[in-house]
Amino acid sequence: MNRKPSGYWTNNPQNVDCAFDTYGEELGRDPTVEEFGIKYPGALGAIGRGKYHPDVKTWNDYLKHRGFQINLEIGKWTPEKIDQEVDEKRAQLGRNPLTKELKPSIINSIHKGRYHPNVHSWETYLKHRGLWNGQINSPEKLSDLLKSEPVAQHAVRLAHGDEVDLADILVVLYAGRITREDVLQFAEDPSLREYLGKFRGPGCVRDIVEPIEHILPLDKEDVIKGIMLRRLREHAREKLGPRPTQEEQQSLLEELSKEIEALAA
Repeated sequence: MNRKPSGYWTNNPQNVDCAFDTYGEELGRDPTVEEFGIKYPGALGAIGRGKYHPDVKTWNDYLKHRGFQINLEIGKWTPEKIDQEVDEKRAQLGRNPLTKELKPSIINSIHKGRYHPNVHSWETYLKHRGLWNGQINSPEKLSDLLKSEPVAQHAVRLAHGDEVDLADILVVLYAGRITREDVLQFAEDPSLREYLGKFRGPGCVRDIVEPIEHILPLDKEDVIKGIMLRRLREHAREKLGPRPTQEEQQSLLEELSKEIEALAA
């Protein structure tokens, strides 16, 4: 049991959320109400008294408020039921369904490893079942990839929403499955254009370096490395302006050095 100071949980939703998220990481899944109550009785009490949020007074209220599966759904999607639901959707569509065409609770169960300990994404699920066809040949498939696959999401972050950079990165990461021309064409789709637009705007060095940590090992011809270096130069020009002081230059150099050293470690 973790005892906290008086008032720690009351009207402090960020503390309750932090406890839930930290415990979930320890367990590798969402904690049950019994588990959470044993470990964090004060947090569970705050939820029950409406001190987390006036409209949240039960465990299921809390799970719904956070966008998690409610207790009844957690045990609903067994591997057999997931396969059955996917197969019915495949028969209906005549192809593999996109993640958005399935119930969110199914995709969440897969991502949480409840289908299989080694299956944590839609792609690995399809490969596990021998259903993977590989080609990214439509705006819908590209959108599904960018929104559901961690590697693709890192590519979007590094590209900062730029379609040309994204095309160059994806051709490296998904060689043989999509062409540069297709990415540029599919990116004209209104929904994709809107999605990529969310990643444009001011950023920091970490926004450039962090995605690199995950995708640089897949960079066989230094294409992604070149994009990273150019992004860093552009960031430096934007941050320093036309007439930077010596102190501003030194501060930026220290920030760059720190992040690049972390990447190389």
